[in-house]
This record gives sequence, C-alpha cells and structure tokens, in this order.
Amino acid sequence: MENERTFVLCVGAQKAATSWLHSYISSHPNAHMGFAKEYHIWDAVHSQLFKNYKIHKTKLSELNTVNYLRYCMQNIPGFYEGYFNSILNSGACITGDITPSYSVLTEDNFRELKGKIKSTGVKVRCVFIMRDPVERCWSAVRMDIRNSKKEYDEEQYLQQKYSTEQFQVRTRYELICKRLRDVFSEEELYFGFYETMFDDGELERISKFLGVPVNYEQRKKHFNVSPKKSQISIDLREEVRSFYSNTYDYCFENFEETKLIWK
Repeated sequence: MENERTFVLCVGAQKAATSWLHSYISSHPNAHMGFAKEYHIWDAVHSQLFKNYKIHKTKLSELNTVNYLRYCMQNIPGFYEGYFNSILNSGACITGDITPSYSVLTEDNFRELKGKIKSTGVKVRCVFIMRDPVERCWSAVRMDIRNSKKEYDEEQYLQQKYSTEQFQVRTRYELICKRLRDVFSEEELYFGFYETMFDDGELERISKFLGVPVNYEQRKKHFNVSPKKSQISIDLREEVRSFYSNTYDYCFENFEETKLIWK
C-alpha cells in the first residue's frame, strides 16, 4: 500500500457491491474505515428524502457513541473531516465513507464535501459502481422485503417502487455521473460495474485506483445478498427498462461495456 493518505468517497449505487468494497478496503492492514460503513452525514444534512438519518439534539442524552459522533458530524463544522484526519494521523493510510445515498447530493454539495476532505491534505478517490437499472431496482425491492420481515409480492412491490423519488435518485446514473464529473477530476474518479466487479482485470483496476494491493481471495465474500425467490414478468421488466431509458442510453454511449453486460 502506498504511504500517501487516501480518503475513499463511495456514493453508490445501492445494491452494487458497496458493502463488498468496504470489506475489500478494510481487509488491508493499513486501512481504517472508522466506526461505520455508511455514515449518512451529508444525505441527512442536504436532503429531505433521507431526513430519517438526521440526529436531533433533543435526543443527545439518549445517544450511543455512534449516533453521538453522527450528530457531531452533521452539526459541528470541521468535525467530519477532523474525525477521518485523526484516523490517518494515528497511522492508517486509507479511510473513507461509503454511503450509497450520497447519490442524492447536488453538484454544489459534492464540491463542498470535496473541499472539506481535501482540506486535511489527503488524496481523494471517489467511487461510483453501477448495476443494470432493472436489476438494481429489483434487488433493492428484495432487500426491503427481507428487512421488513413481511410477505410482499415482489412484482407488485417493484411496480410500486421503481419510479419513486427514492429509487430514481439512486438509479438515474446519467445525472449522478454528470455531477461527479463536474466536481472530481478524471484521476479522482472511478466508474465501475457490479456485473464485472469481481473479474481479475477489474479487481486490479480498482486496487490500483485506491492504492491498495490486489486481494483476489476477497472476491469470494458476499454481503447483503437478497436471493430471487421468483421471476418478474417480461412486461414489468420492459416497463422499468423503458422508464430508465435515458439511463441506459447514457451508459451505452459513455461506457461501452454496458451494451454487453446489460443486454
């Protein structure tokens, strides 16, 4: 691993191997990702969609350590970047925040966040991993059903959810990529794809980007898998695909490999 101090900012996509990425980075001895995988600081601060992650002052006396730190990061200027700076000052070479719902952030939000991170003298590495939009939405639905511990019909639930604002802010890659490209340099930005994430070449590419040794063994690990219990209809699949047609068109034009992996 390089000795240069590195901050990894992963902004999604949800259900596109972000938990695996956290584990992959954490597997290296000089990495320390802090007290959480998903910090939920800037989505809570800047978006009403994620206000449920906002920690309120009235509950300070009831907060555990994790939520107290989250409160401080959300409310005290400099605390967020100061926390990660303290990790790096303690001997780690790489740290970061992997919160997929940061895909909701605006260009100005990203620019402000980048400034906060870079003020500590670190190298910024921004990661955005995409997944076939239909598959991403369907996987998110299966996760919601699993977490609710209730019996829902996957087809009906997907029908209700795929066009909601919550799903669109995570799936409109054409909008997210533009905002990221407007803020981060080509050297600072990694675009990857869930479908090829565990290929040798892709493991080598992201490892080089992050400045960590390649760890082929780590790809055997799986996180938050939501198995398919049934198939969705061709009609619904086409409906979702049509709804995100601009996303598919953007990716086919800008990322040639998606023409093959998202057929």
